[in-house]
Amino acid sequence: MQAKWRSIQIIYLALVSGTILALIVLYAVREDRAPASTDIAQLEIIIPIVITLIVITTQFISWQQRKKFTERFTSQASRQEEILEYSNTEQKLTHAATVYLTAKTIQWAGLEGSGMALAVAYFISGQIEFIIAGLLAVLGLLFFRPKVAELAEMSQIPETEIERSIQTG
Repeated sequence: MQAKWRSIQIIYLALVSGTILALIVLYAVREDRAPASTDIAQLEIIIPIVITLIVITTQFISWQQRKKFTERFTSQASRQEEILEYSNTEQKLTHAATVYLTAKTIQWAGLEGSGMALAVAYFISGQIEFIIAGLLAVLGLLFFRPKVAELAEMSQIPETEIERSIQTG
């Protein structure tokens, strides 16, 4: 479990730092370029709409992944299957961590992709609103960081037991 949680944190930190780095680099490079283009008014409308759809879609998919896992273990019909399939908490926790990692990766990919697209839109257009929106995507990434409490809620395993499993490996 320790390795899986560590991989969740590494993926998260890589996405956050990559997005921040892209925003900084494209902002710095753009400052030395020609003045902003004024003939790309379509970008002002299309990019925010597409970004919003991407973020909403990835949030929904992430939520669905976690919901399916939770429903599977709370429904009465699967109670017997749960007992047979997961003879101990560690097996259930390992499976829950895999589902959690998948859901979080989908969620982070939408936010990270949005931040990158907004950085490129700023680079093309020179409009500072795109950088500000990119920073909002980074704030979204920071808000949706990996949390033991979320994993505990999803798996219905006490936080203390999850933390113990992470510490002991």
